[in-house]
Amino acid sequence: MVYHTAKKMADAQFKEQQHTGRKKSPEGSIHIDYIPPAKNESKGGSVKGGDYVDFEEVK
Repeated sequence: MVYHTAKKMADAQFKEQQHTGRKKSPEGSIHIDYIPPAKNESKGGSVKGGDYVDFEEVK
């Protein structure tokens, strides 16, 4: 039943994409739909992305 529902949704999405009227681009071209806004990096110096883990290299 889940497979049937997923296939039905995929078919509906495919049909919707066919009817949107989007022009076909030549092969190899790139189309960008969304560009996120630039983040303000003026704070400087702070480590981003989680905790800093100090390590010691073992030879």
